[in-house]
Amino acid sequence: MEISVVGKRPVVEGYPPKEQEAAASMRQFHAYAGRYDCLEEDGRLLVHEQILMASDPRLEGRVIQSRFHLDVDRCHRTGKLPNGRELTENWRRLSGPGASPLAGAWETRSGDDWWMYLATAGHYGVFRVASTRPRAPSKGEEFSDAELYALLMGFGAHAGARLETKRTFDHWAMIGYMAGGEERKHPTFRIESIKENEVVFSIPHRVEAGEVWRRID
Repeated sequence: MEISVVGKRPVVEGYPPKEQEAAASMRQFHAYAGRYDCLEEDGRLLVHEQILMASDPRLEGRVIQSRFHLDVDRCHRTGKLPNGRELTENWRRLSGPGASPLAGAWETRSGDDWWMYLATAGHYGVFRVASTRPRAPSKGEEFSDAELYALLMGFGAHAGARLETKRTFDHWAMIGYMAGGEERKHPTFRIESIKENEVVFSIPHRVEAGEVWRRID
């Protein structure tokens, strides 16, 4: 799961955002999630990432190949994005996998929405895409403001710090798809039940029934 902001976005004061606000946000925000496999090559990790969910639906189904050089809690990454842009990045580890039963990757599907949730010892990432989103621009090579608004309405992604107790967990977003959302603590989630490969979450006073999430990794 990768989430990035590539430019300045307007701070959205209300939700839903206006069409121009949504379009400006989507043009400066990129995110994708999926599965990967890796092998060691010349002291580095050769990683293939298969994109299953993305802020730009045209990326879904594409594969990114990168090389990672790990040095304890630092990582240097090189590769090429699907649009041909060369990739050179330096990453710093924020937290390890952790020993919580929630550690790992989870998914749930509800109606048109597909959600993915990734939990580590102290951080999280969450992703949502709707099957009803536009799949490609109706004219030309770029999405119009109206199409980007529709994309944002059928999409969500944010990541940050998390704190877990035996029966609850909380989120503090550090990066998100709308500017301003990173400044707010998210509602407290209650863990209704948890098994090795299945967990039920709910948000007290906001969601009447808990959602069933199943482990995917």
